[in-house]
Amino acid sequence: MKLSCRVECSPLCDVHWYRNDQLIERQSQLYTVTSVNLPENVNVNEHQSLKSTLTFNTRWWPNGRLDPVADVANYTCASTDNLVGPGVSTTTLFLVEFGPLNATVNRPVVEVEEGSVGGVLECNAVAYPPANYYWQHNHQIIGNGPRLMLDYGLSRDQSGEYSCIAHNQHGNITAKTSINVVYKPECSVTMRQSADGKKRLVCEVRTNPHLVDFTWMLDNVTLTGDVHDVQLNGANSVLTLDAASYPVTGVVYCYVNNSVGMSTPCQISVEGSLLAKLGDDNIIIIAVIAAAIVMILVVCIVLLVICRRQRADDKSASGAAGPSGIDASPEAKGFYENLPFHGLQPTPNKPFRSAAADLVYADVDDADYGPCDYKAASLQSASQRKALAQGQPARPPPRHETKM
Repeated sequence: MKLSCRVECSPLCDVHWYRNDQLIERQSQLYTVTSVNLPENVNVNEHQSLKSTLTFNTRWWPNGRLDPVADVANYTCASTDNLVGPGVSTTTLFLVEFGPLNATVNRPVVEVEEGSVGGVLECNAVAYPPANYYWQHNHQIIGNGPRLMLDYGLSRDQSGEYSCIAHNQHGNITAKTSINVVYKPECSVTMRQSADGKKRLVCEVRTNPHLVDFTWMLDNVTLTGDVHDVQLNGANSVLTLDAASYPVTGVVYCYVNNSVGMSTPCQISVEGSLLAKLGDDNIIIIAVIAAAIVMILVVCIVLLVICRRQRADDKSASGAAGPSGIDASPEAKGFYENLPFHGLQPTPNKPFRSAAADLVYADVDDADYGPCDYKAASLQSASQRKALAQGQPARPPPRHETKM
């Protein structure tokens, strides 16, 4: 690599090189300075001149190459004075071109809850000429420029590694960042029947972060490891139910919690034995009711047997006495047939009404007024009580004559 400077002067002058205003020695190990006198050239209208060349001996530089920062400098070519006048000079800014170096992203790790805005990622690299940038995720280009705008709600499938590639004509370099989208656990419960008759409930979970706590509940009762067999199997929890020791019936819930929050509970219905379904309290009540029913049935059977025996005894007694309660034995029958009223018509159960309309009954009340019609007397007595109640004089009862 070289820098050249040509100065027209007559008489000839000399040329010196400066780096940031510091004189470069001709015998320097890092540089070599050579000068050539050029004659006048009328054809191209050039006067007599001096051409000086500054050569960079890069093999003697640190690491055998120019430093992209330290070797950026102003190099000046200055001539000496001559008899005609003072010297002249020219300065050039020496820049070292190089590929991108020291690429970084302002946020090496981005952790955001699902659905939240991710913010801005900014990439920077040292390069000359200045670097250009683009962004990649899952080997797909998702943006251009030094900034990546995450001004939208991120989903869990956008988690992963993001790359910023800085590049120019001299090369490229990559800087990486990681986006971690966290969310509450999501679970599901499945039941597996083992060969020994035990039920194994497996609570499978999808979560980020993966550090979680499990809670099992039967309805509103927590199933702890002290009573039930609860084990972790990787990222899953396994609840083993022994129906013989712990008959469980109802809805079993699995709750999973991580640093983001509690999951929506996942559930499964578990059917135990009939006794398990009823529960201890209900079993006691049913047993008491069954015992009472049995006692009532026993009492009813005993009463039924007693009643039947009593009815059989009554029938036996009735058959021995005859239809009217009279002794129906042969001896009693012969005695009854020899009585004087045997064969008479039984007494009627209706009052005797004679065809004679003037028949008068006599009784002991005829001492003062003779026999009376009891029906008429009753009617007269009622009439007198009614008249007295209404404040009217009572009429004397009529006199009846007894016909003999």
